[in-house]
Amino acid sequence: MITELYPNGQGTYSDFNPSAGTETSCVDDGASPNDADYVYLDGAGFSTYTLTDLPDGAADITSVTLTARMKRDGGDYLDGGLRYRFDGTTNSDVAKTLKGGTYRNETDTAALTPSAWPASRINQIEVGIRSLGSFPGEAVYCSWLKFAITHEMVSDGGFACLVGSLVGGALGLAEMAKLARYLYRKTGSIITPAEYEAAWRDIRSHRWPRVYEVRA
Repeated sequence: MITELYPNGQGTYSDFNPSAGTETSCVDDGASPNDADYVYLDGAGFSTYTLTDLPDGAADITSVTLTARMKRDGGDYLDGGLRYRFDGTTNSDVAKTLKGGTYRNETDTAALTPSAWPASRINQIEVGIRSLGSFPGEAVYCSWLKFAITHEMVSDGGFACLVGSLVGGALGLAEMAKLARYLYRKTGSIITPAEYEAAWRDIRSHRWPRVYEVRA
C-alpha cells in the first residue's frame, strides 16, 4: 500500500515567503495539486513542514518518496532542492537542478529497513525545500509537496483484508476500483497492483464453485 502524506503545519525552518496566507496553505494541495499559490525565496534558506500521519496499523515501511514541485527564475541551475529533518534533530539535503521558468516535480526516493522505520518515526519527519541563493534577484519557488510511503498494514492483506470483509456482497472489479478511490480520498492511501491481485484472489477463493464427489 502507498499512503501519501501532506503538509499540515510549519516545521523547524520557515525562510520561504508565501504568495498568500501561510506557507503551509500554499504547499498543502493534497490529492489535487496546482500551481495557483506557492512559496518563494530570493536568497539562501530552508522551509520545512510537518505532515499528516500514517493510518493506524501501518507497518513494514520499505520506501519513502518526497516530491516537491519547484522552479526558479532565470535558467536551469543546481540552485535548490529537498530537505528532510529526522527525529527532530538531523537534517538531510538533496540537491536538485531546478528548471528555469517552468514548474517540475523534483523527487527523491529512499529504500528503508522496516525494523528501523516504524510508523511512529515516519510521523515525526519534517520535509521541505531549500534555496542556495546562488544568483541574487532570481528566486526559487515551490507550489506543493507530498510524501509517499510504501508500507503494509498490521492486519494481513491490507486492501485484501478490507475487501474480504465485503465478500459475499455484489463486489467485482468495478466495485473494487470505487472502493479504492474512496479509500484514497479518505486516507491518501493508494492501492498497488499486487494488492488488487491479492484482493481479487481472496474474492475468488470464497466464491469459486466447489465440486463435491457423490458416492453411491
